[in-house]
Amino acid sequence: MTRWLALCAAVYAPHLVEESLTRMYDDRLIVAAFQPLSGLSARHATYLVFQIMLAVALGMTLLYTLGGRARLAVMGSLALALLAESHHAIRALGSLHYDSGLVTSLPMPVVGALLAAAVARAAVARSGTPSISAAATAQQAEVHP
Repeated sequence: MTRWLALCAAVYAPHLVEESLTRMYDDRLIVAAFQPLSGLSARHATYLVFQIMLAVALGMTLLYTLGGRARLAVMGSLALALLAESHHAIRALGSLHYDSGLVTSLPMPVVGALLAAAVARAAVARSGTPSISAAATAQQAEVHP
């Protein structure tokens, strides 16, 4: 899973830069998400968001280092986040205009789908439940000794 985590970082880093440089902070979804903080001063809101993100990052780090199901939960969450980045392409197609973050978001859903499949395979292997292909191979071996 470490390589998958590195790949997540590799696709997110340029995406975050593109969003920052193309004014994603003015996007209506982002504005709506931060609306509850609008009554706070800029410093207070910034500090609060930083504290929340630090707590989430530390929590995910702890879960990842625990391994097992905790690590799979973190990686599954990252897979969902990567899949959700398809919203850039959907919005661009719907409006026929560039959407902030579009260019670097294109490979992200593909990586997310591949990561989700890897997490699912790891979860099945961890549970001891044979996969469909393993069950079919075992059944075929019984039929044709």
